[in-house]
Amino acid sequence: MNWRRAIYRAGRICRYVPATVSVAVICYAALKPSPAISELPFMPPWLGRWLDHEDFLCNVSGYLVLTIVIHATFSGWRRAAAGVVWRRAAWLGVLVAGLECGQLFLPRRFFDLHDIASGWLGVVVASLPWLVLPVKAATPKTPGLAKPAE
Repeated sequence: MNWRRAIYRAGRICRYVPATVSVAVICYAALKPSPAISELPFMPPWLGRWLDHEDFLCNVSGYLVLTIVIHATFSGWRRAAAGVVWRRAAWLGVLVAGLECGQLFLPRRFFDLHDIASGWLGVVVASLPWLVLPVKAATPKTPGLAKPAE
């Protein structure tokens, strides 16, 4: 295998790292024993205190960022077919509801339909740009196969 193909394959694998990390962080924050966001080790104290006070905005912003990362990972910064965008949004909506239902089994956490609604709002708002972004020309799948300029 030549080095260009190896770098290309490594790049294809590494493009999924931000999405994987984002899903892991959201799952950890949703299912940790304490509901306080300020207790997260990577959270700046001022932001953690604000998010603890604003639960609705915490859910909207968390799932909004997750949805942007997921769409950017799988579509890039170009428009995707409406069915694809809404299918991803539906799966993220299932994740929102599943994480909230998972809180039923944690002693210091509680289930709230408002949290599910705010998570769904974040998913829907973040999905809208992928329906209106401009369409870019498709890039070649394999390096070195680009058409020569005419």
